Amino acid sequence: MAKRTNTGPSTNCKKFKNDPLFRPPTGSINPTEDALIFQELELDHYLGQPYRGMPGAQTGLVPVIRMFGVTKTGNSVCCHIHGFSPYFYVNLPNSFSQHDIRNFKDKLNEALLADSRSNKDKISEIVLMVDIVSGKSLVEYQGEDDVNFAKITLALPKHVAAAKRLLSTTVVYQPLANHVFHFYEANVDVETRFMVDTNILGCCWIELPPGKWFQRPFNNMRVTSRCQIEVDVSWTDFISHVPEGEWSSVARFRIHSFDIECAGRKGIFPEPQVDPVIQIANVVKLHGDEDIVVRNIFTLKSCAPIGHAEVRSFDTEQEMLEQWAVFVREVDPDVFTGYNINNFDFPYLIERANYLKLKNFDYLGRILDIRSTIKETVTQTKIGRRTFKSINFEGRVAYDMLMVIKRDFKLRSYTLNSVCQEILGEQKEDVHYTTKLLSSVNSSSKKEEGVQKFINTSKGDRRKYSFIHNTNYKRYTEHRREDVLFDMFKSQDTGFLSIGKFLTELQATGIRKTDPRLRETMLILKQVENEADMQKLSLETFRSIVSPSIGLISRAFRHQFIIPDFQDFCKEIEEIYWKCKGNNNGKVAWYIPQLKRINPNYWGVSVCTIDGQRFSIGDVNIPFTVQSCSKPLTYGIALDLLGAHTVHKYVGQEPSGRNFNELILDYNKKPHNPMINAGAILVSALLKTIADPEMTLAEKFDYTLNYFVRLAGGEDLGFNNAVFLSEREAADRNYALGYYMKEHKCFPENTNLKECMDFYFQCCSLEMNSDTLSIIGATLANGGICPLSEEKVLRSESVRDVLSLMHSCGMYDYSGQFAFKVGLPAKAGVSGALLVVIPNVMGICLWSPPLDPLGNSCRGVQFCEELVKKFNFHRYDNLIHASDKTDPRKHKFETKGMNVVNLLFSAASGDVPGLRRLKLSGMDMTLADYDGRTALHLAAAEGHVQCVSFLLNQCNVPRDIRDRWGKSPLEEAIRFGHSDIIEILKDRNEHI
Repeated sequence: MAKRTNTGPSTNCKKFKNDPLFRPPTGSINPTEDALIFQELELDHYLGQPYRGMPGAQTGLVPVIRMFGVTKTGNSVCCHIHGFSPYFYVNLPNSFSQHDIRNFKDKLNEALLADSRSNKDKISEIVLMVDIVSGKSLVEYQGEDDVNFAKITLALPKHVAAAKRLLSTTVVYQPLANHVFHFYEANVDVETRFMVDTNILGCCWIELPPGKWFQRPFNNMRVTSRCQIEVDVSWTDFISHVPEGEWSSVARFRIHSFDIECAGRKGIFPEPQVDPVIQIANVVKLHGDEDIVVRNIFTLKSCAPIGHAEVRSFDTEQEMLEQWAVFVREVDPDVFTGYNINNFDFPYLIERANYLKLKNFDYLGRILDIRSTIKETVTQTKIGRRTFKSINFEGRVAYDMLMVIKRDFKLRSYTLNSVCQEILGEQKEDVHYTTKLLSSVNSSSKKEEGVQKFINTSKGDRRKYSFIHNTNYKRYTEHRREDVLFDMFKSQDTGFLSIGKFLTELQATGIRKTDPRLRETMLILKQVENEADMQKLSLETFRSIVSPSIGLISRAFRHQFIIPDFQDFCKEIEEIYWKCKGNNNGKVAWYIPQLKRINPNYWGVSVCTIDGQRFSIGDVNIPFTVQSCSKPLTYGIALDLLGAHTVHKYVGQEPSGRNFNELILDYNKKPHNPMINAGAILVSALLKTIADPEMTLAEKFDYTLNYFVRLAGGEDLGFNNAVFLSEREAADRNYALGYYMKEHKCFPENTNLKECMDFYFQCCSLEMNSDTLSIIGATLANGGICPLSEEKVLRSESVRDVLSLMHSCGMYDYSGQFAFKVGLPAKAGVSGALLVVIPNVMGICLWSPPLDPLGNSCRGVQFCEELVKKFNFHRYDNLIHASDKTDPRKHKFETKGMNVVNLLFSAASGDVPGLRRLKLSGMDMTLADYDGRTALHLAAAEGHVQCVSFLLNQCNVPRDIRDRWGKSPLEEAIRFGHSDIIEILKDRNEHI
């Protein structure tokens, strides 16, 4: 599939400056020094807020004229014209004087305000002005003398009808109670009124003098259109030039001609709710140019190449229509043209898109938030009833050639074939395929139809087209990994590769675009974006992009990661996530105010494998303080810097069996382990006092923070100063532990207890999100090597000791039960974080603030228990016989395949003990191979009586199951003449 990327609200994009598909860049424009000159194409009006410094009402909503045009260089313009208000005239009695004007205005204004009821537009003054003007009435002859009229100027166009009604049916102003009002020019729409008053003719040139207009910057919130230049000006400050002399030229309007083809049913006119669109042919030209800017065709499914044209093939109709709408917005045409596009092509496309529920298809105009909709007008004459359709394309003009032909030619038939024969002397060539069959025939047949689409879109262009059908594709002599990947993902029709599709498939393996290992590839990709169409990459360009990371990318697509079927694994994780989300048990930590105020509904799960495969679900981007989850990390850093011997001179390795902040030491007068508060405080003292003692507290914190960042693969970490201050204020128990240990000479010499405590609180107040903590877990699972940066941060021996203590002491007073039920190293924190490490597989971060009475996340603990029920991650799961659990480290069908092989081989060889072992391990004894042959089939065919008896009597397998060829075990026994087995199976049948 070949497609471009939407350019957003403006097509003035420098990276496309050499692509004729896009408009030229605007260059530098200075409203104070430069005049803006453009040819007016279309105008409308809308209700908007007053623009400061412009005439007209300054409160409520005001009418704004919106004019679209094109400059001489081909740049699109959207001009907002302020200060023009609607008005109409009424007749006045000769006695009505200037003195009565103010009273009449006030009374009419009061009546209109009362009539408007809710006044949703928040307008305080509806009647802006009433003037007496003199003139002659053209309605009826009233002599040659001028008569007086009142020119009534109102706030909004809708107020004209209300004013007419009130003046006709009520007494608005008592002195005019007996006056009969006649209304003049009250049915003129505001756009026509504006054009008349400003002498604007169709497609005349408009000039905005220097210093009189204001440009809306591209990134301004007031930008509302896709035009390259969007400006504001007063209606009294612009100049409209009469189309004479130098002003008689025509701008380089962009003209988009198109034609669609539907898969209609024979004899039935296409219906958008039934018949799909299968082709859309497009020709884009600039007015006055001979050369065609774009000639392409959008096709459903494959289509053979068409000479001088780009073929864009799509797998689904939805994708084709969505990309055609993107193409329209990229081309940014000034004029749509085609044959019968108003009554068929456009309505059909929009109705079809609505039926397919395409959200953004109908944004076909130039205003960002306005959809193109179908409006029907029904006319009734003696000939019959007719329905005409119109569609809004703000900023664009739909020029239907059928209307032109009907105006200029009187023909018996206005079908395209008849018109072409009458005017051009030619018809469409015969295509030997119906449109209904085009979705199932070969690409060459679609080519024939596509050729006709181009002829339909440009019948006036009599050039002969040469169409080349070349299906030979380049074959590579070198079977490099890049070439294999390119062949795997390239479009078979165009021979090019879509980088978007490639990256999507790569992310499905678990590798994210932000992965540091892809940094060089992504940098090259960003550079290439400025030079190439990212939907049509050649082999050479693709090689240059992926070569720096080809090792990682190749492993990903060969499924050589620790979790080969990562998408299936993620689905299982997602199921467990939603199952645990309903757990509303527990309460958030109360002793730290910042933690107490956190939303208890937060629940996030992040996974990072030792190969860098990542998956996240839930509230994974919300930062939280790590609290006690920092303890295994600071312990690991201390082991790395000081060695296990030095560290364990000061802190033990045994579970305490007591509360995590209990005022107690072990029999050696040391903290029991580094996972409780006393042990973590002492580890902080070791890092502060022994490791690089010359460092200040600030330097030591930065040094430790850098370790955390390296463990997280360079991810950003924060520091929550409010939590730090709160922890320090509520630190009585921790200070008591500190002084208790100081009393028993637990600290190394020269320990500054206050700095030690501050350093401990700082480490607990480090802030990160679930994604970041899962990477740290993966680093521990990978023996201290970060899977993303591939840096060896901690020694494997240090990691081994860390995981050992996490397994035995990491879950507070629940550590023993957790080790028994889950069997994985883990560490919980009072912020609701739970760091789980599956050695040699992955790290998982679970974050949910509500805690159980022991201080562990309720949802986190439940998730871990569900995880080991589903997967054989428990350290003591029987990896050979635990067939009721899944091993995600194996390919999807590897486990089941090995089970089937073991079962069938045991049956075929008469291995009853083997069958018994498989039965006891919980295996399904009815498993069959791809031909549907079960263990009973093979045992019966091979004549193993004991196996058949075991399968029937002990395993209760069905005896009448049939394989692919319809054979039952009994028929297999009869076929091979095993009378004992025949008798067993028949007896079994009679018993049943």
